[in-house]
Amino acid sequence: MHRIETDPVRQALVRAMTRFAEDSGTHLLAEGVETEQELDVLLHAGVALGQGWLLGRPGPLASCTSRLV
Repeated sequence: MHRIETDPVRQALVRAMTRFAEDSGTHLLAEGVETEQELDVLLHAGVALGQGWLLGRPGPLASCTSRLV
């Protein structure tokens, strides 16, 4: 989430979504994680899954399809 480290409303939303995911037996995935600060806030809020430029660069779809079969 863009600029979550400076936005208490977004932080509250993520905490609520994390609680909902736990209560409903689902997983929450943070998209667009681009900075260490964003990652720190998300981890502190209990988000265990994420994707974004900080965590890994996009690549060709063909390079990952073999893992799906």
